[in-house]
Amino acid sequence: MARRPACSVSLTAWASGSHHVLVRDRIPAVLRHVHRRVCVTAVRDARLVYGFSSEDVALEAGSLLVIASGVPHCCHAAGGGGGMHASLCVARERLSLSHPVTIVSSPPLADGLFDLCAASEDRFLAQLQAQLHHGSEPVAISGRTGQEEQRTGPPHDVLTMLRVMEERRTAAAMQPGAGFSLDLLADACGGDAVRLARRFRAYMGLPPYAWHMVSCIQQGADMLARGVPIAEVALRCGFFDQSHFAHRFRQIMGLTPGQYARAFAGVHPQR
Repeated sequence: MARRPACSVSLTAWASGSHHVLVRDRIPAVLRHVHRRVCVTAVRDARLVYGFSSEDVALEAGSLLVIASGVPHCCHAAGGGGGMHASLCVARERLSLSHPVTIVSSPPLADGLFDLCAASEDRFLAQLQAQLHHGSEPVAISGRTGQEEQRTGPPHDVLTMLRVMEERRTAAAMQPGAGFSLDLLADACGGDAVRLARRFRAYMGLPPYAWHMVSCIQQGADMLARGVPIAEVALRCGFFDQSHFAHRFRQIMGLTPGQYARAFAGVHPQR
């Protein structure tokens, strides 16, 4: 039986702070996560299925999927995972979005995303912004989203849980091995751990541990981008086992820590 080709991932970091990702052949499944940037994705010879809070959205060739920052989602390739997909992650202020998730039907823009370079990024974003105002299709997803939280803010107990998680990440960076558990959240908020976990998920879109894990990996990605060695990053993110860190990193980021770090060699993005 013929062996399936391995997944090929390339990430390019630009001085603008944007990230451009190309994935060929076996498109990997990515666990539920959130982006701190707006994410724009297109596919070729493939069909990607995105899972949101209560809705699955299929992305086909000729269209772009635009996801606002802070919107929890996962994704996988339908029908075996062949083909290609390209993604561009940009700062929130560079695109004005009316909806948390939008499909833009534009074959020229979708094709252009695969050949995008730093010099053509501004022109691409201007064309996409025009399409978002005329010719886009918002996706109805239930539940609260990152955009809503930016407008209204989470309630006090959820803010307390977020603060505790941030403290644990800081502690792990300074003293590897600092743990995290629902009991810590219950002690800080003075309530039942299970009820607090449900309340957190209702407002933030992910369970507390999943949110904490995604935040740890994103913190690790920031350190890798600054040139911190992978072994040190793993330890400072609370992982004693570097292979466990690499496994989690790929599950959430879609590429290995080494691939991510190499993309930033010699690049100093504006943050």
